[in-house]
Amino acid sequence: MSDLVSRSRPGSVVTRLRDLRLTRWLAAAPGVEVPIQFEPQATDVRVAFGDYSTAVLSTAPVYPSPPPAVWPVDLASERPLLFTASEMYDLRLMFHGKQFQGVSELTALGPRHVRGAITTPAAPGALLDCAGQILGSWIISTFTTRTRVLPVGLDGITWYGPPPPTGASVGCHARITHLDENTVKADIQLTLDGVVWAELNGWQNRRFDNHPQTQAVENWPEFRALSTPSGPSGELPTRVELFERWGDLGSRDLVMRNHLSSAERAEFEALSPVRRRGWLLERIAAKDAVRHLLWSAGQNDPAPVFPAEIRVEEASGGQVRLSGLHGRELPPISVTVTQACEFAVARLSHGDQVSPIAVVEVTGDPQEARARAVATVVRHYGEATGQAVEGYREQPAGTDSTRVALPYGELMIDLDQVRNPPDLPERDYLVAWLR
Repeated sequence: MSDLVSRSRPGSVVTRLRDLRLTRWLAAAPGVEVPIQFEPQATDVRVAFGDYSTAVLSTAPVYPSPPPAVWPVDLASERPLLFTASEMYDLRLMFHGKQFQGVSELTALGPRHVRGAITTPAAPGALLDCAGQILGSWIISTFTTRTRVLPVGLDGITWYGPPPPTGASVGCHARITHLDENTVKADIQLTLDGVVWAELNGWQNRRFDNHPQTQAVENWPEFRALSTPSGPSGELPTRVELFERWGDLGSRDLVMRNHLSSAERAEFEALSPVRRRGWLLERIAAKDAVRHLLWSAGQNDPAPVFPAEIRVEEASGGQVRLSGLHGRELPPISVTVTQACEFAVARLSHGDQVSPIAVVEVTGDPQEARARAVATVVRHYGEATGQAVEGYREQPAGTDSTRVALPYGELMIDLDQVRNPPDLPERDYLVAWLR
């Protein structure tokens, strides 16, 4: 926005930006054409960057002078951060690629502030983004949950000079002005050669749901999964279990974008809001089941497998069709997946083997839940094989298995009880699957 306004007003410089609002994600790939609207307002210009963001920018013949005083620092209140600047990137605590990895020092933090240094990157916009990364380092070092943050707005920026050249060292001091469960606001001062170059007021970050168990997946999605395999380690994981730990819609959107391919994202967007939750849980569980299998084949040196390299499509009887993307080849396997509330289960089997699975929430009579789970497995078996299953007879073979007699043979169905983890709503589920 600043570059466009500068070009539209030769002989002037942009001195201030205010009321920046970021309203939608903008996917970086594939490329998108974005219409930009200008509304001149005397010395100001209101800019709309499509329906993604808006701001008002001010121009003047020269930058304001003199710049404000450098903020004082309470050294007695400071302590080191939990990681260095290089570790912040090496450990993927920030997701940024090389051209935006400009934070060169994380100096210290206090109860409501953090200081660091930035080596000005060449990429346009990267310098201000690095200021946001330093603010993010305070969040990560201070909390254990809801540490994933992204900016949603900015009250204002005032520039007191031209952009620093690439490679220049810029000091950064962020002061927290507001903090709650969903929002972090801060003022940020950037200095060049000991003089204030820019001040940012009311930088507002949205805090997204994350959990210690999911953070490693966010940082290393090609080596970590949200689902947990069941069964002996090193063998074919016959089942994986997934619990939803992203309750709000914004956090779900981040998880979705980390796990789905472009075609799957389009399918997700086309679904009704009610259907999206379960659909996404099933897709993640199915992808994780395949990835656990591929990783177990790698023994001590597993190859990276990103969720988006696996395409999942609907089939019948709870089974899904799988295909590899971006050069990924998959072994001959089948996956059946299902979910209830915050819980999803996926089951792997070799080749075209039919492996129906069901999960039901236990809300009343456990025997009624057991009957529903068994009936679902039998029905899915009939859908997958094209055989009639009406009028079957059940012969319990114990608390964790049952025998189903059909006119042309019998099925053995195993059952297992699962409970939500303590940090999720109190619920019990019954899982049933064909042996």
